[in-house]
Amino acid sequence: MNVSVYSLIFKDYSFEKCIEKLSEIGYSAIEIRVHEDGVHLPVNASQEQIKHMKKILEDYGFKVSCLAGYKKLGYTWDKAENEIKSMIKIGEMADKFGAPVFRIKVAKYDLSIGYERIRMLFRSQAVKLMEELRSRRINSIPVVEQHGGEDMAHSTGILIDLFRGLDPDRIGIMFDPGNAVKVGWLPIELQIDM
Repeated sequence: MNVSVYSLIFKDYSFEKCIEKLSEIGYSAIEIRVHEDGVHLPVNASQEQIKHMKKILEDYGFKVSCLAGYKKLGYTWDKAENEIKSMIKIGEMADKFGAPVFRIKVAKYDLSIGYERIRMLFRSQAVKLMEELRSRRINSIPVVEQHGGEDMAHSTGILIDLFRGLDPDRIGIMFDPGNAVKVGWLPIELQIDM
């Protein structure tokens, strides 16, 4: 087993410096943040960017445990289409890095849409995403991290409800007990709606 560190922790360093520092303290795996912040891997990374990062990883003997994207399922379809396209790009990059999984998120609770509709949208979009990944022969699996704040994956109960009946070999949950304790509460509006 390789214990990995999320690259966001070293956001003040270049990617190479991050890997160098992690190597010095004994790590050999990393979860790479996918973000348009000029520091991490952008969603539309060029082949040259990917090759450059892979070379750094190879030079230090690092594996990639996960690509951590911020794209969400559960939005209305007008917004969801672009989110799914970005997820597919992240999945393709995850395969190139040899990452077994890539992170996705759940849309934030919206009282005007309601829990049941967000749940329905999440599930239908998850099925579409799984079909698209399979048709493109993408092996990396999308996983939702249990997390609160700007999404609706606050609790184990909500995640079980969202994922019930979906194929766990094709989409999964990243259980994060630290986040469950720190941000696992549910906003009062969501509790009332549920």
